[in-house]
Amino acid sequence: MTTFCIGPVCVPAYALFPFLFLVLQWGWDWIKKHVLGMHDQTEFPNSRVIHIKSKQEWENLLQKHKYTGRTLVVDFTASWCGPCRTIKPFFHEQSVKYPSALFATVDVDEMQQIAKESGVNAMPTFHLYKNGQQCDEIRGADRAGLEQCIRKHYVKVDLPEEMSAGEAEASNKKQQ
Repeated sequence: MTTFCIGPVCVPAYALFPFLFLVLQWGWDWIKKHVLGMHDQTEFPNSRVIHIKSKQEWENLLQKHKYTGRTLVVDFTASWCGPCRTIKPFFHEQSVKYPSALFATVDVDEMQQIAKESGVNAMPTFHLYKNGQQCDEIRGADRAGLEQCIRKHYVKVDLPEEMSAGEAEASNKKQQ
């Protein structure tokens, strides 16, 4: 039996397989997120959550949101935060349950400036916006509190029906 020794500690070769598996799993997750850009689409295929990747994208979202009349729900999160990972599936479920609201996530490690400007100092923190102004905040992974807050500020807006390919083409020709 082969063993690997480091100082006084010797480990059999077969005991390294679980460790190797964990390292490879972590590496694959990192590659999927940072190299391939696969975030929540694969985990939550029906989700309507937007992942904010730049300051410009954040400013555009807030600017466009001012005139829609829709509620904007933002999850300030971090990949290392246990409570953030716990409430993440629930947040994505809410994006499907409340289709008139806009849902977005901001990773505080990737977008530190946005988190600082928004006054976020605990994770997870949820901000709700109406007409471009923050109207509520929830800190912590409180499912009931988050859903109650979304319900409180939710504004049902008539969303356009999805068009068939022919209708979309005709609409584009009319606009030209």
